[in-house]
Amino acid sequence: MFTIRPYSEEDRDEVNRILEEVYYPEEPLTRANNLSPEPALASAVLPQGHSYIAASLDGKIVGLALNDEPPQVFPTIYTNDKEDVKFREMFAYMENVSGVLEAAPGAMEVRMMAVDGGWRGRGVATALLDAARKAAQDAGCPYIKLYCTSNHSSRLMSKLGWKLQYSMDYRDYLAHRPSAIVLPPEPHLRCNLYIDTVAGVNTQLQNHTDMCQSISIKQTSEVVHSATN
Repeated sequence: MFTIRPYSEEDRDEVNRILEEVYYPEEPLTRANNLSPEPALASAVLPQGHSYIAASLDGKIVGLALNDEPPQVFPTIYTNDKEDVKFREMFAYMENVSGVLEAAPGAMEVRMMAVDGGWRGRGVATALLDAARKAAQDAGCPYIKLYCTSNHSSRLMSKLGWKLQYSMDYRDYLAHRPSAIVLPPEPHLRCNLYIDTVAGVNTQLQNHTDMCQSISIKQTSEVVHSATN
């Protein structure tokens, strides 16, 4: 059994533990490129109040979904150094060519999602995504989006019925835009962008002027970039 609750200041150390022990070692791009955890992300999104954690009955955090309203407050992707530039360029390219800003204006983004290995297959990731959707609804965001660099998380999103907005083969990207990015191993050779509408929010608002306003250039994520399976 587990519970889903908002991420609070008291959870910061445990959230950073999940990032260090689960997300960075298992998310395909961070693992292939030997990246170290960047705890600043968890701190940056905390004040927004949109992120959630999954906790076992004894209080141990076993999963997380760090959610970010636009314009994203954390401009880097994985690290706070020059190594991050190549990832920013890749996701900026993907956001621009995918048409996501037109298809899902003002979308809440699931920046990072991870579930402890011992808790996978129990519905934790699905529950965290449900909580993220509720956060988007409460914030007035008409859409929610997620970048999947993991083949496992992509399968989950397809199973849950999210729309595949764009799929990019890393090999095609590197063939046309030389980069120092190290390719993940099979089967994680694509980054897939999924979107979904948020019930109860007017999706016809193309110029949302509340806190979920549309932005012109991707400044964030793999984001997911998730390690859920």
